[in-house]
Amino acid sequence: MAQPEMISEIEQMLTNGEPSLSEVADGILEAVGAARVSISEIDLRDDAFEIIEARGEALLGPGTRFPLGTSTHHRSAADGKVFVSPDFDQRRGFSRPLDRIVREHGFRSGASLPLRHAEGRDGALNLHFDSTGPTAAEACTLVEPLLGGLSLALDQPDEISLTAVLVCHDDPLVGHGIARLLEETGLARASLARSPLDAVRSGPLRAPDVVIGDLALGGRRIDAWIGELRAAGVDAPLLVVAPHDGGDSLGVALAAGATGFVLRADVEDALSLAVDAVSRGQSWLPRSRARRQETALTPRELDVLSCLDRGMRFRQIADSLGISQTTAKTHARSLFRKLGASSRSEATYTARHRGLLG
Repeated sequence: MAQPEMISEIEQMLTNGEPSLSEVADGILEAVGAARVSISEIDLRDDAFEIIEARGEALLGPGTRFPLGTSTHHRSAADGKVFVSPDFDQRRGFSRPLDRIVREHGFRSGASLPLRHAEGRDGALNLHFDSTGPTAAEACTLVEPLLGGLSLALDQPDEISLTAVLVCHDDPLVGHGIARLLEETGLARASLARSPLDAVRSGPLRAPDVVIGDLALGGRRIDAWIGELRAAGVDAPLLVVAPHDGGDSLGVALAAGATGFVLRADVEDALSLAVDAVSRGQSWLPRSRARRQETALTPRELDVLSCLDRGMRFRQIADSLGISQTTAKTHARSLFRKLGASSRSEATYTARHRGLLG
């Protein structure tokens, strides 16, 4: 689908009041080819802003709140001005505290567009790119038709978007306990499956955002049972809740594709935070065990790395390799973790320095 057609589709959905802000951010991310898209609410009375939705590469997550004076993007939007920079390094005055963080995370250019509604809340649509050039300005023109609908969406009553979690565990007591802890936060909706077959037959009403499981299910190793879910089309990131950290539990979990690992003894303090992290494409590992394991890239991760180096977006990578976009992003998250990178530009730089790219 061409970029204008994608924007028109998002505009129509906004007009009909159909999509969530997360779906809008996902759509914009793909339509303009940004590395990151975020939507913020601006509180002029408190002179502050809060990220309410974010998609793409990690930076500031939803719920993050800062004074307006810490960010050139948000200060400009609060003043009703469009901010566009083709090169952050060359932008005079782009040196506020959060500006420096943006640059340190590998973003090279970007834009911020004000969202205004006469009787509602102010906000900003923020676009970040990992290369310099005119892309940011072109993206502003492309998304301009969406600003009115986004402004109205900000003024709708706050609705908490529940994270759909599929808990796979063959011990009902443990499985229900994990599900109960998640639902008590008010931020997640959990369903329980005692086998991969149960998960496929009677999963949640919509595809899960996160899959939680143990190192074994029904006597089968994690790589076997998660493989069945993947084969059935369940591409959600995997969070392992392990009964202990003996042996190479963490290594086994990472080898099976897990992006999160929590010990059962830590679930009360860490589970909801871990679910939030992996649902947003980040990893969650125990601080005491967050050493590098399984650092060698798999053949598929090398394929994805090569595509990233050629500047391909995730939809293009998925089409090229014959996999889903979610699977492509999972491989990217894994190779980022192994390379110690937080952006595609940092990943390709590190990989080239290590001789992984020609």
